[in-house]
Amino acid sequence: MPTADDPRDNPVYRAACAHLDACEYDKAITHFSMLIALDPEDCDSHFGRACSYFEQGDYPQAIEDFNVVIKVIPSFWAALLMRGEAQLRLRHYDKAISDLSKSIALKPDVAAFALRARACLMNHQEAKAIADATKAIARDPKLADAYLVRGVAYDNQGEIDKGLADLTRATQLAPDEAGAFYTRGCMYDDMRRHADAIADFTRVIEIAPDLSEAYVSRARIHLFQRDLDAAFADFNRAIELDPVNADYYHERSVLYQRTENHTAAIADLTHAIELAPDRTDHFHDRADCYEATGDDERAMADLAHIIARQPDDTGAYLTLAGIRLKTGDLDQALADCETGLRPDQDAAYSGDFHDLRGQIFFKRGDLPAALDAFNSALEALPRAFSIYTRRAEVHTALGNADLAAADLAEAAKLAPAENC
Repeated sequence: MPTADDPRDNPVYRAACAHLDACEYDKAITHFSMLIALDPEDCDSHFGRACSYFEQGDYPQAIEDFNVVIKVIPSFWAALLMRGEAQLRLRHYDKAISDLSKSIALKPDVAAFALRARACLMNHQEAKAIADATKAIARDPKLADAYLVRGVAYDNQGEIDKGLADLTRATQLAPDEAGAFYTRGCMYDDMRRHADAIADFTRVIEIAPDLSEAYVSRARIHLFQRDLDAAFADFNRAIELDPVNADYYHERSVLYQRTENHTAAIADLTHAIELAPDRTDHFHDRADCYEATGDDERAMADLAHIIARQPDDTGAYLTLAGIRLKTGDLDQALADCETGLRPDQDAAYSGDFHDLRGQIFFKRGDLPAALDAFNSALEALPRAFSIYTRRAEVHTALGNADLAAADLAEAAKLAPAENC
């Protein structure tokens, strides 16, 4: 029987709980707030309001109310569990693990082990995630999410067979839930089991037809398999579902480039830039498309924009130098090459910059400098047949017929390998 001070005897409290049970969260919050205004330390009402905020997805507000409850009743395991889950959903993984650990110490509940397993997984603590998921499975062998978490943790640790087995078990236990199918599809994709991956992503789309990520994941495989029509269809649908995702436009632009529809690719990349103007990779690809259409001025403008934002973007200097070489701006092209070869730039491009320097010097008629540059290029790129061909031209111009013939022979030997 409720006592005189028991909140269950309060009609406002009973109404608040009824609204919470009926998923009428705004009304529940209003009623619980009325009680809290009368008694700021009313733990029952704080807990009820916290649950209402939690169900609405307002996790910061829920945590504030859980804090009040836990301060007064530190052994309230359910409040610790729910605050831990709220922290998990806010990606505060350390705080989530702390709360869930306290909840488990008070009551080793299957839900707490499963949630802590997921928090540990997200916090890159795979061994702990596996341990907790295993404890959850021992308590509830049909808990699909625990198999899902453990499967991902095994996969992250390189235990592919165990990971795949757990994910398969998760799909069997929850055949109408998309999560396990999507995760297993990604795993199959990594394993290059593309037919299995497509089957899983297709199942995800059947379960959750508005999940844009599934279309994109399937589109990437279609693109890899050169099934461009299927890839276009999936990217188009993903963009319909999520028209403000810059990555989707960027990835579809790759398809347009594959079909040499550079105008459409530029339109997609421009849209991506409008959505994510701080992403220089969009500018990089649009510069390539502008260059492919012969619009060198716009290409150089995009590359200059990249360099202004990221002066250490070595690839931008390389592309810019190549365009300037093509347009005859040899002095600036050479300056771009020298910048790209500075110690603070990416050394992986050094062979390409020396190759461009060789071409610039050859155009200028400075044959010794061209020869020296091509020699440096081949030190970095010893299997680049096209550089042997260009160096052969220098040897020919210098009257070194034997050296030119040797370079052409080497180029002929390497050409098939480079083209493969």
